[in-house]
Amino acid sequence: MKKPMIRGILLTLSAAALTLAGCATSNVQYGDAGSAKPITTEFGSSDLQQIAESMVDSLITFPPVVELTTQRRPVISVDKVKNKTMQHIDTESVTDSIRTKLIRSGKFRFIDRTTDEAAVDEIKIQQESGLVDKKTAVNFGQQIGAEFLLTANFAEIRQKAGGVTDVYYHKSFVFLDQTAVDQTTGLIWAKHANLPGKQLNWRGDDNVYAFVEKLNKENYAGYADWRVPTRDEMEELIAHAKSLGYDPAKFDTWPYQKLRQMGFQDVRDYDYWTSTRKSAEELWVADLAGGQVAPKSDTKPYYLWPVRGGRRH
Repeated sequence: MKKPMIRGILLTLSAAALTLAGCATSNVQYGDAGSAKPITTEFGSSDLQQIAESMVDSLITFPPVVELTTQRRPVISVDKVKNKTMQHIDTESVTDSIRTKLIRSGKFRFIDRTTDEAAVDEIKIQQESGLVDKKTAVNFGQQIGAEFLLTANFAEIRQKAGGVTDVYYHKSFVFLDQTAVDQTTGLIWAKHANLPGKQLNWRGDDNVYAFVEKLNKENYAGYADWRVPTRDEMEELIAHAKSLGYDPAKFDTWPYQKLRQMGFQDVRDYDYWTSTRKSAEELWVADLAGGQVAPKSDTKPYYLWPVRGGRRH
């Protein structure tokens, strides 16, 4: 008979404290953090709540996720939100809010890696201290493995005109297994950005369409409609990578590096095919090192990054 796993559920409660100071007395009131009105461009309590809610709502209503969670509850690990802005943001609170809302959705089971050390200590006590009845003690190796890793990044775009400053907080939400879902465009990218393991030709031997056909026949990652991305789709991917902090003088901020940091595997610092033609002899090709998309000859080999779904241009 299987013994129960040690599981922890983390509940996040938040309140906004308002202090009114007078000559001799002070009054403290507590309100809903989500109702706090923004008074500066700094990241506040209402931003935390709204972002967590919008990100989770977008995820659980996304068609592929709805399909995935209709018949079962997948096991998911929620990674800590990464702060790419110039401000101090309590990303642990954002992560906790996301995890709590996902738990309340009832659509997933969870692995919480932040409690691993405490769980190991507890199992050791149960197994070795002599304080716990061996019949009820939990054994090592009973934890369920995560099927998916959920990651998120914050970035900001700051614009100033006269005395008015606008700050836009750009958020990305990536749901990873063998694939990565772009919640903005609906595209589903292969998590591995170099599935062929080499550059492919456009026609003849080792051509891109033969490899895509092979992926679809094998039902790669559960899908049979993989294709070559369009010019616009590759440009959007590069633009997102650059929004996370791009400086041409800094090698570690180049698009392919940022895409690797997001969680994609084996992104190459070279050219990738698109399916968009410039002329009878040229196709638009995406350079993931410098971040440019330019027309190049279709007689040379380039890398292929398969994609599916979403909108086509």
